[in-house]
Amino acid sequence: MIYSSPEAASLASEGVGIKEKQISLAANPSYLAYSKTPVVIGSLYMHGSGNGNGAVRPSNLGFYIPIQNRFGIGARFRSVYGSEFPYSERNTSYQTQILGTYALSDSFSFFAGIGPSFTYRAREQSSWSWSIASGFQYTYQKFSVGFSFQRPGEFSYKRYRGVDPLKEKLPDSYSLGLSYTLNQNFMFYSELRRILWERSWFSINDNVNRPDFERGIGAEWKGSAGAVLTLENETSLWKFRTGIEMGGKYDENGKNNRSTGLGLGLTYIPGNETEHGSISYSFSMLDYSLLAKKGGRFPETLFYFGISYIPPDTISQDNSIVK
Repeated sequence: MIYSSPEAASLASEGVGIKEKQISLAANPSYLAYSKTPVVIGSLYMHGSGNGNGAVRPSNLGFYIPIQNRFGIGARFRSVYGSEFPYSERNTSYQTQILGTYALSDSFSFFAGIGPSFTYRAREQSSWSWSIASGFQYTYQKFSVGFSFQRPGEFSYKRYRGVDPLKEKLPDSYSLGLSYTLNQNFMFYSELRRILWERSWFSINDNVNRPDFERGIGAEWKGSAGAVLTLENETSLWKFRTGIEMGGKYDENGKNNRSTGLGLGLTYIPGNETEHGSISYSFSMLDYSLLAKKGGRFPETLFYFGISYIPPDTISQDNSIVK
């Protein structure tokens, strides 16, 4: 799984339980149901390793428009799965979705999205497929819980690697996140994700291959935890984020091929245009090489850069400098 938001990647998570608008549009748009002004985001990412760097690719693009109180619509284009190294496993999967949000109360809201998705394997693009996503959030005092489900879809290639017809179903996934805002300077976050590889499949020359997993051991479980430090002065706001991810995927022998990811990031929000909102700049990295283990994830580092429009009402939800 590729985390599509640079802010969430710095926490080594998807960010489904965080009520920051830059993260919410990519991870869990439920939080945007309370927004009174539009939101626009965009970011890029790149794989890097000792073997070199991969191509710079979009990780997410999107916008959200409130229609009336507690309801809005938007669209997003985001990365879902991807690998760059080794070359034989190079692939990139994207979702394009139209989405809607609705708040049932001051503390509970949900979203649903649907749209076409596609995948690149090496240099070949797959056919289009339908992808769906849904989720909700519940906020109580300083706690916030978010949940998201996504189904990337089924894809086909007429001549995979120039030879064989290939079909595949990418795994569905569930994410559950919990955030706790200690005060205006500190926020703590934890998240649990399950990727259902045991329900995926691929077919070459019409020969369907399903993972030979028993008792559901093919699932990939990952947990992460992180913290956000916010520092504000009269002219700007800075957010420092860090997180750690642990977990892995079980193979057909029941062995957990574990990996550990370390995230680090910085968000800068200039405060000289508070009347009309402001622009947020985010830089982050997610490293899987420092604590890499044999048989685990390929040792690499992902680099992100993102720009977001921060509307004037953001201070009520994510401690932005905009007032």
